[in-house]
Amino acid sequence: MMFRLEPDADRKLRLAPEFQFYLPPAPPPGPRTGQAPTAVAPTPSSAGARQREFFQRMLPHALAAQALTGVPASVSLAQAALESGWGRHAPGNNFFGIKGTGPAGSQRLFTREFRDGALVRTQAKFRRYHDPMESFLDHARVIAEGRYLRHAMKHKDNARDFVRALQSGRYKYATDPRYADKLIRLIEAHGLTRYDRSAP
Repeated sequence: MMFRLEPDADRKLRLAPEFQFYLPPAPPPGPRTGQAPTAVAPTPSSAGARQREFFQRMLPHALAAQALTGVPASVSLAQAALESGWGRHAPGNNFFGIKGTGPAGSQRLFTREFRDGALVRTQAKFRRYHDPMESFLDHARVIAEGRYLRHAMKHKDNARDFVRALQSGRYKYATDPRYADKLIRLIEAHGLTRYDRSAP
């Protein structure tokens, strides 16, 4: 999911500090009962159509980020889908939930972090972007040029190895032990590697 560690919070598992993700707000209470409304499960065809539409909208951004940095477009697309819930949770155009101050400022959002081995809910400052393109470019730069995750760039020609590299080493992209598997499933299920190419 979207749980992230502060780098000094847990000695066994460390995350790059830029990747501290927000917790989407709870749904508002129902009109009369005071309980959260029940979501209607989408049909497989409608869910598939929404997912295809999300990838079509985000593809130009992922390709631009790939051309600039070499981060595989398939990885950017899969991460944006997973981290933003197919675009439903991207406040401030932050499709990757990156912490700090972005080109359009910052926003305070709820997040979950591990402290002393326990998962706690807290507020943190997250980057804001003027548009999705800024979010994709910043995400790719943080991976390709940042000191915590750039080791993954050695695998830019293989999305599966790239994703696994994001979860290896001292700093990890996500605390979810199945994060790499989830991304690989998304990449393979949607044939996203067809958009990948080696950086010049």
